[in-house]
Amino acid sequence: MINFDVNKLLNLLENTDTGFYILSETGAILHCNQKFLDYIGESNTASVIGKDIFTFIDPENKEEFQRFINKCLTVGSYNDFETVLSPKDNVFTYILQSGILEEVKGNVHISVLCRNITRRKIIEENLRSAKEKIEESDKLKTAFLSNLSHEVRTPMNAIIGFSELLMNSNISAEQKEKYLIHITNSGNVLLNLIDDIIDVAKIQSGQLSIKKTRMDINHLLFEIFSSYVQLCKSKKGDDVELILNQTDKASTLKIYTDPLRLRQIFTNLLSNALKFTDKGYIEFGYIYDESSDVKPITFYVKDTGIGLSSKHKD
Repeated sequence: MINFDVNKLLNLLENTDTGFYILSETGAILHCNQKFLDYIGESNTASVIGKDIFTFIDPENKEEFQRFINKCLTVGSYNDFETVLSPKDNVFTYILQSGILEEVKGNVHISVLCRNITRRKIIEENLRSAKEKIEESDKLKTAFLSNLSHEVRTPMNAIIGFSELLMNSNISAEQKEKYLIHITNSGNVLLNLIDDIIDVAKIQSGQLSIKKTRMDINHLLFEIFSSYVQLCKSKKGDDVELILNQTDKASTLKIYTDPLRLRQIFTNLLSNALKFTDKGYIEFGYIYDESSDVKPITFYVKDTGIGLSSKHKD
């Protein structure tokens, strides 16, 4: 325990740029300077003196702050203790403080020096967040490349394998046609993968562009259906039926959008449906409510596949 002339200390710290306050053994504020008032959002000393320090401490930090007081009382000091003040206007203030136990005329109190470290904490949090994003990005890239390697190898093996079978002069015309369908489907899968790789690169560089134009929905969906019906047949046989639902096949329904991106959305969802549906059907299309003033168009893909568990739906 240190004996010290507290008046000299108060005069020295009254107008300093460092926060200063004095606590009783029970945590009541006995004195504070203007800088500390700024920290807690108070305008004058009279409104603070006598109040419990915990009035100004964020509730989640009160238990830790009590340890700070206890250590000062038992050990005599506590250096570099971080705490958070109650939010003012929804803004938290972080302070770093050091306390020392003192005795003046037989009365024990804790003198505390503190400074605002909110800016430092924000920078630290931003750096931590950026680091986590970089690490997550690296994980995603690794997973993407690993998955890509597998996805590329599968259609490539099919193309090479069926191409080698076509070299056999003894195969029938029916078999040749079947092999050519497999090669064509695998080639389309590879093209889609290449498109995905290019899009990922464009997204990362901020160069992905949306090019809108007036397009016929029925025409686009029929093109998608034509390319997937053979793929569905070759992968699932007669176990899965591909259904295209168009509200009005005869009419020409045009919208203003990016046909490439709309096609990508459908093909990604259809590929996923095809992957996880072993029996039943995969249906896609749109519902058009012409009677409404807004005339909404609802696009959808649904299937009889395994679906999602309740815990994963959100």
